[in-house]
Amino acid sequence: MKKPAFRKPILVVLALLFSLATHAQDSPFLDSLLHTNPALARVLSHPTTYQLQVIYTQINRDAHNIPHFTRHTYHLNPRQYFNPASLVKLPVAILSLEKLHTLPPPITRSTIMSTGAAWRCQTPIPFAAPA
Repeated sequence: MKKPAFRKPILVVLALLFSLATHAQDSPFLDSLLHTNPALARVLSHPTTYQLQVIYTQINRDAHNIPHFTRHTYHLNPRQYFNPASLVKLPVAILSLEKLHTLPPPITRSTIMSTGAAWRCQTPIPFAAPA
C-alpha cells in the first residue's frame, strides 16, 4: 500500500513551527496595535488572568514580489503552552482529505456534515438538506 505524500511535509512544517517558539521581546508594533482596540482592554489589563500570547507574522513583498517575513510577538513565554490555532487546522484538514480518498463512495469532500455543541459557547450546525 502506497504511503500518502502529505505526511513528510506536515512533519517538517510542524517541526519548524515548534522551533520558532523562542523567547522574544514584545514588539512595539503589536503592542500598540493591540492597545488601540477597546474590546481587548480588559484582557490586556489583566495579563496574569488571561495569559494572552500573540505571534503575528507580517508579510511584505518587495518590487520583485518576493515575500519578506517580520515576526512580531506579544507576551510570548516559552515556559507556557502556546496554542496556535492554525497549527491544528491545516494538518487536520489535509489528513481529513487524505482519509476521504480511502473511503468508499458516496462520501466525498462535498458530503454534508452536521456538528453538535459540546460547550454552551458553541453553536450546533444541524444537517439541512440542500434546497
